[in-house]
Amino acid sequence: MAPTFLTYRTIARPIRRVSVQLRDAAEGEGDLTSELAVRAMARSRQVCATSVQHALRTSSALDATRNAVVSIKYLNTHIAPVSEHQTHGADQCNVNAANIEAVARATVQDAVELGRPTGALGQIAEELERLGIKEELDGKQ
Repeated sequence: MAPTFLTYRTIARPIRRVSVQLRDAAEGEGDLTSELAVRAMARSRQVCATSVQHALRTSSALDATRNAVVSIKYLNTHIAPVSEHQTHGADQCNVNAANIEAVARATVQDAVELGRPTGALGQIAEELERLGIKEELDGKQ
């Protein structure tokens, strides 16, 4: 029995003493275990608050995006008819330009046609003058 008591005194007692001291230190001033739990809860609360702030900012950004999309949709409903009207106006301008071009070509052709008889009349007048008939015609008038 002596070796067991001796073993207890030399090995188990110091281990038990260290164990008690560690427990006392942990449960001592401010209870280290509960202090760690309080710190963890405070950190968790801080992280949750930050998450809520980010969620609020995200919500605001989503609202702004939704409002922008609604505004763009509204503007598109007004732009489409105006664009169609503008396209129609451009088509009318093209038709009018084609008509003006046709009238201009016809006018040029008519001028050319009118110039031909004038040239021919000038030649006839010259021929009559050469023949002396022009003076007779001028005198009868």
